[in-house]
Amino acid sequence: MNREHVRARVFGAVFVLAQCAFAAAEGWGPIGRTAIVTTAAHVVSRDLQFPLSQYEQYVREGAELTSEELLDIYPNVDINPERTIEDEIQLLQAVRTDRLDPYFAFRFGAIGQIVADAVAPMATTSPQYRDAYFRDAEQYIRTAKMNPAPRRPIDATYFPERTRQAAAQDVTIEMDYRSALGFRGLGLASLSTDASRCVNSVA
Repeated sequence: MNREHVRARVFGAVFVLAQCAFAAAEGWGPIGRTAIVTTAAHVVSRDLQFPLSQYEQYVREGAELTSEELLDIYPNVDINPERTIEDEIQLLQAVRTDRLDPYFAFRFGAIGQIVADAVAPMATTSPQYRDAYFRDAEQYIRTAKMNPAPRRPIDATYFPERTRQAAAQDVTIEMDYRSALGFRGLGLASLSTDASRCVNSVA
């Protein structure tokens, strides 16, 4: 399989991811999304030996953009997410140098939040339980232990694997919400695993 074919399959998988992200009205709340994206930024900066401390505020600004603000930057993301993400990756590759800068950090935060929401649990379940899950996750996200894994190149299997992992427990979590258990069941028990997966996907 040649490089162009692999790349097409990768971005095809990302297209499905982004569709899921924008099909959901909301994903992680602002606290969770910012924590995930900034943790991923620290993973990247450590691995590439970039000093992040002076640019973390710009990563946060990108991660904290609202859906409307994201559409201002990526006007076609809701109708052509595949092309939007591909263009953004190419842009970040083009502007990256041996040093971080505010522009790169901000754009990393913006595209990072799209990926974080796309590989989150409950992303494609019914709005009632999805929204309840993310409201509750926002209250507990500071207790989550985000465990970065070694970064590896993205191939055609990477994002489909992440989305399958994210959805694997959705039925059980929804059942917890249908009962009196709610987030205190599997949602809370798996929060660190789910947040870690999002961190590693962004990184």
